[in-house]
Amino acid sequence: MPPEKKIARRQIVVDTSFQLQFLRIWLLVGTATVLLSGGVYFVVRRMSGVQPIHPLVLKVLLGMSVFILLFCALMGTFSIILAHRVAGAAYRIEKSLDRMIEGEVGEPVVLRKGDYLTRIAERLNLLQEKARVRGETMHEIARLLSELKGRVSTADHGAIDRLIERTRTVSPV
Repeated sequence: MPPEKKIARRQIVVDTSFQLQFLRIWLLVGTATVLLSGGVYFVVRRMSGVQPIHPLVLKVLLGMSVFILLFCALMGTFSIILAHRVAGAAYRIEKSLDRMIEGEVGEPVVLRKGDYLTRIAERLNLLQEKARVRGETMHEIARLLSELKGRVSTADHGAIDRLIERTRTVSPV
C-alpha cells in the first residue's frame, strides 16, 4: 500500500440515501417506542379503572418521551457519522473502478484513517498495480514489434502493424 496521505473530511453526508436511512430508522424506533409506551400506559390505566392522571406522572411520561426521541436523534446522527466511514470509502473505490472501466489504471485508492473497506481498497490497489504492469508490458511488446518490423521482409509488415496496433488498443485493465 502506498504511504498514507492525509485526507480531510470535507463532507459528512456523501451518500444521502444510504446514510440518512440510519437517522430515519432511529427516529422511527424512538417514535414507535414513545407511542407504544404511552398507549400501553393509558390502556392499563383505563382497564384498572383509575381515571385522573396525576400531573407528576404526566410530566414523567413527557420527559421520558422527549428523552427517548432526543436519544434516538443523537444515535441517528452518530450512525450517519459511522456510515460515512463506509460511504466515503465506497465512493473512492467506485470512482477508481469508474476510471478503470474507462481504460485508465488511475491512482491507488487512499482511504482515511478509520475508514472501513480497507481490505477491498487494498485488493483494488493490487489489481491496479497488476494492470499498470500489464500496460507497460503491452507497450514494451509494441516497441519490440516496431523494432522487429525493420528487420523482416516488407511482406510481413502488415501482420506486424496489426499486432502493434492491437497491443496499443488493448486496455491494460
